[in-house]
Order: sequence, then C-alpha cells, then structure tokens
Amino acid sequence: MSNESGRYTAREGVLTKATDAVMGARNKKYGPPKQDFDRSAGVLNSLGFQFQGGRIHSHHIAMIQVAVKLSRLTSSPSHEDSWVDLAGYAACGYECATLEADDAQM
Repeated sequence: MSNESGRYTAREGVLTKATDAVMGARNKKYGPPKQDFDRSAGVLNSLGFQFQGGRIHSHHIAMIQVAVKLSRLTSSPSHEDSWVDLAGYAACGYECATLEADDAQM
C-alpha cells in the first residue's frame, strides 16, 4: 500500500516494519509469540511474580512490553523503532490472548 506518490505513509511504514519483525526474523529466532511469551511468563511465575493475584500468561508479557515501549516513548516520542515494536507487541498480545481463550474453552 502506498499513497499517490508511490511512497509509504509514516503509519504504513511502521505497520510494515512491525509485520516484518513479528512474522520474519524474530518469529524464526524465538518461535511464535505464544511459545516465546509463555517462556517469559514461566520465568516470571517461577520468580513469584503475579498479575492481579494470579499467574502471568503470554498476553501479559505483551502488555509488559507495551508498557516498556510507552515508557520509552515518553522521553523519545519520535523514535520510530519504539512505535514499530509497540505495534508488533499489540499484534502478538492479541494473538496470545485469543489462543489462550481458545485453550480455556477446550
């Protein structure tokens, strides 16, 4: 997708980069988001961390990463990589949450 000049808009660029990040090299290196974030959740759970009095799940890891990116954006609001990562973590978090909901119904 591009605008009339044939160039990507800023939002298209961010979304394209986020898609490339979560579907490309990071996915190959760390595995699908649920698998990757489940590992992180397992580490935090084993250390005694909780979310609202319960176990931490994969979608919580995405939420934590979103919080980190939001914090960084408060001091560097024009840093594109943080916006790219934010979009990627949102997509991964949604995927994790829907897969967790599907697992809960089984």
